[in-house]
Amino acid sequence: MGFMWSSPENPLKESLLNSNPETLLRTGDLLLAHASELEVTLNSELWTHIAIVVFKDGAMMAFEGGIFIPVVQWLNRHDCVITRHCNCIRLMGFDKRVLEAAEKTAEMTLSTDHFREGFSAGTMLGILGLASLQGVDELRPCHFSADRSQLRNFSEHFII
Repeated sequence: MGFMWSSPENPLKESLLNSNPETLLRTGDLLLAHASELEVTLNSELWTHIAIVVFKDGAMMAFEGGIFIPVVQWLNRHDCVITRHCNCIRLMGFDKRVLEAAEKTAEMTLSTDHFREGFSAGTMLGILGLASLQGVDELRPCHFSADRSQLRNFSEHFII
């Protein structure tokens, strides 16, 4: 029984939790794209692409191989992506320093024939003081995995 305007439907049929929570990324976070089974078999590497999150022109961008790509577009391009959050101390101007490091790295990346993605990510982290620049010419995306890297200011893997 009830009033004419009351709904016969149970209001608890809808979930109170958001089933698609928004991905929380911050400047400096690493994005790693998982390789397909065929690529893992052929190359023995779990990660095929790496990008670093950068705030540029009012938007979150993925900096990959010297190129800025909108984060949403980068995430949609890959089936399985994990992130390693940057846990360093973020002083005032950190976003600006990351953008300047990315722009400087973009200029250097255009002139190199080495592994572009690993080189650009390693160089950018080296400029920021978050990684060593030694051997940066030979870095590939797999070197930034929590299992293989010596990056202390980054979290373990989180699936996006």
